[in-house]
Parts: sequence; C-alpha cells; structure tokens
Amino acid sequence: MKIHLKDNKIALYDIESDYRQYLFQYDFRVNLKLGRRFVGIIVGIEDYTYFIPLTSKPLRKNGKRRNPRTTVEIYNESHEIIAALLINNMIPVPQGVYKKIDINNDKYKDYLNNEYIYLKKQSTREEIERKINNVVNAIFVKKDEFLTSFCCDYLKLQALCDQWKYK
Repeated sequence: MKIHLKDNKIALYDIESDYRQYLFQYDFRVNLKLGRRFVGIIVGIEDYTYFIPLTSKPLRKNGKRRNPRTTVEIYNESHEIIAALLINNMIPVPQGVYKKIDINNDKYKDYLNNEYIYLKKQSTREEIERKINNVVNAIFVKKDEFLTSFCCDYLKLQALCDQWKYK
C-alpha cells in the first residue's frame, strides 16, 4: 500500500463541518465534534487523501488507553500523553474541504505546537505510516473483523468522497 504524508511533511489541518456531517449520515463512526474544530493530519493512501483526526482526550471515557494498533499517542516534553492520533477514525477528504492551520496565529498555538513538535519527529512519522499500513492491510486484505468493528467504513466513505467531489 502506498502511504505518504501530504507534501511529505507533517502539518495540522481543519475539516469543514458540512463534509463531516455528510459522511456521518452514512457512517456513525465519523466524528462530528459539532461546534468545534476538527484538527488532524493529511496523508495519501493509494489514490485517496485521508484526514486522520487528533483527539485531546487520549484516554477513553473509562480511563483506559485506546487501542495501540489504531492510535498514535502524542507526548509533551514532560512525557505526559497530551493527545492521540486516531487512525481508526480517518476519513477520505476531497480537495477543498480541508485547510492548513497557521499554528503561530492560532488561539490554541501552545497546545497545537506541542502536538506538532511530537508529530514531526522522524520516529513518530514512521510510527504513523507503519500503523496506517497495518490498519489498511488488516481491513482490506486480511478482512480483520475486530478492527473493522471500530474503524470507519473506508470503502463506503471513499465512494461518498467521490460523490462530494462532483457536487
């Protein structure tokens, strides 16, 4: 599977809420975050551009860690978990529904900068690419029912992404 970061570098992006609402109608696992920004990174997987969301709640509601097969934990300089990249919640995105965040002029710049610093490390980039490859391979090739149960329906969302492009 051919996987690469957008422009071969890490950057933080935001996704239009209209597009998220559109996808949510067809897949309940698409995160809405109504009234809030949806921050994440952009990667290319084969012929599609995917948005992988960040969460500022790295632990689940029960206080346990998220599944390590589908999550990249993000740490601050004190080695505390401050966020997580949720590969299981990645969504295909057409051109025009995402925009790059200018961290330096953002009201959450300190928080975003901490995430960005960790994400741009070579070891983190390699972990991201490895986990994406493992998830995509497990779902598309091995048909892993366990992963499929809590990942977005990538094939369905790709078709919806294609439809959105031509609206």
